[in-house]
Amino acid sequence: MSSFIQADIFFFITSIAVVLLVILMAVLFVFLIKIMKDVRDVTRKFSEETTVILSDVHRLRNFMQEEGDKIKKFTEFISTIALARFMTTRAKKNAKKK
Repeated sequence: MSSFIQADIFFFITSIAVVLLVILMAVLFVFLIKIMKDVRDVTRKFSEETTVILSDVHRLRNFMQEEGDKIKKFTEFISTIALARFMTTRAKKNAKKK
């Protein structure tokens, strides 16, 4: 075979390989674009949910502070009653002893 025919065969095969490679890369880029869109959607949803969780935590903290104040006042009330009862029973015992 002459060198021109060999060169033509080489360039023909190389052209087919380049076309197939470009088609393969285009398909890969399409899949990559779809993956990137999914990642963008997931990060957007994650950001939205993080905002919602933060607001829930703030509301929970405020609720716990309010309820904690109520519980504190209730326990102070109960302890005051218990202390008053203890003092009156002690005073009665001391009065009986005398």
